[in-house]
Amino acid sequence: MKSILTLTVGEFELVHDMLSLLIAAMGASALFFLLSRKQVVERFQPLLLLAGIIASIGCYHAFRLFNSWNEAFELAGNSYAASGHFFHEVYRYGDWALTMPLLLVELVLVLPILKGQTAALLKRLIGTALISILFSYLGASNIGEHGVLLLWSCWLLALLPFLYIARIFVGELSHEAAQQGAPVDRLFVGARNLFLLSWFFYPLANLIALCSHGFGEVGLVTFLIGAGIADLISKCGVSFYIYRIALLRSSES
Repeated sequence: MKSILTLTVGEFELVHDMLSLLIAAMGASALFFLLSRKQVVERFQPLLLLAGIIASIGCYHAFRLFNSWNEAFELAGNSYAASGHFFHEVYRYGDWALTMPLLLVELVLVLPILKGQTAALLKRLIGTALISILFSYLGASNIGEHGVLLLWSCWLLALLPFLYIARIFVGELSHEAAQQGAPVDRLFVGARNLFLLSWFFYPLANLIALCSHGFGEVGLVTFLIGAGIADLISKCGVSFYIYRIALLRSSES
């Protein structure tokens, strides 16, 4: 989006620092997961490779957002005014479109589900996730440009797939985790809860924007900080739980 906002120094630096934190945290997480593959048995090594890829993708997009944010505003007196450059927020949705399906793959493959069932389950989950992200993007990118009814429709169409994914995790996958014993079950529940918590931010952010019918300075900063926290939870926190499950199950082999 093209920046037409004026930010205080504190608002600008808050987002600047959050994006800087994301770059460091995801870069370090990527190295940790990639270098930890030899700690688990061969069966789980692809999962840690996948965790490293997810964190690397997040690090790349955080870097692009960081540069775009710095280009979109320039210091003018005691505030940051629009520089005329676009703030490419689309990087955020491109990141989600890549990493959220990969996180779903992580969470499913860490459990011993039959191969035929695994493929069918992943098709359902990934397809549903992409639909949710698509409508979330359509709603957020068109705020202030179309009728309120259309925007509320996009929000609802982004929320419903999330609720479907949550039902699968709380139902089918939690049952599979319970079959593996208490330690694995506890770790999977932790990973599941972090994943759902991070995902829940996206429809919540769109709801906040819809209620105000536009972001504005405070809304934009709040959205970007919240999205950054959600990204840390999902790409670093969830994958760390996957690492712990893989380590536990490797010690049992």
